[in-house]
Order: sequence, then C-alpha cells, then structure tokens
Amino acid sequence: MDTGKGKEFNILHSPIIYPNLKINAKKVFGNWLVITKFIKVAIGGKMSIYSQPGCHISSGNPNPYVKLWKLNGCTPGLIVCGVTTLVFILSPNQQFPGSGIGTILSISYSTVFQTVKGFLPSNGSMHAFKKSSRI
Repeated sequence: MDTGKGKEFNILHSPIIYPNLKINAKKVFGNWLVITKFIKVAIGGKMSIYSQPGCHISSGNPNPYVKLWKLNGCTPGLIVCGVTTLVFILSPNQQFPGSGIGTILSISYSTVFQTVKGFLPSNGSMHAFKKSSRI
C-alpha cells in the first residue's frame, strides 16, 4: 500500500479489490471471490466458506453472526463494512481511535468506507456481487 504518515490512501489504488491483484480501472471491485470469502468468514466463521449457501455447520461453537443477526443475503452495507474491514486487517494498523484514522499508516477508514459506499450503487457492481455471493 502506498500510504504512510503524510500520504493519502485511496482504496481505488488498492490491488485487493481487483482481479488477480492487478489494478485496472475497468475492473474495480472485480475481485468478488476474495471479498465474498472474507465477508463469509467474518460473519459466518471460518468453516462457512466450505458450506453451501444457507447451510451452517454446527460444531458447538458460539453461533456465527449469520445466525445471530438472521442474515439471509448480502446488502450493500455489508459489502462496504467488509471491504473496509479487509483493508484494516491487511494493513499494519492495530487500532484507529475515535478519529477513524489508523495509528501506523494514517489510513482514514471513514474515507475508505465512504468511497466504497459511494461507488457500489452507481456502478452496478451489486449485480456481480450478488451473483457470486450467497450467505
């Protein structure tokens, strides 16, 4: 990531959102498989990527968020939160105080959130995501 103290982070320049991790403006948010799997693991637990849609593995562990929140589909808000969280986890930042800015790389996670939020509805990306993701 080309960011750090005094530099601005732009989610649209982050390889993780592109197929094959190669930045291409025509394929922004085209890496749905990785994004989908990340969101599924984050809300359904690590075994959720192996189960069929609607099928939940019960192993005596606490209920995954999918069950607790009674999720049965993916919303734009879930995608926005998932992409923002993915950027945070892939960065060396361990925390961001109330300002929403990472303490090590100074990534503004609120800006990442707003950029993704503003991008999804206007580009029809939801159709491709809904096709590739089912919780």
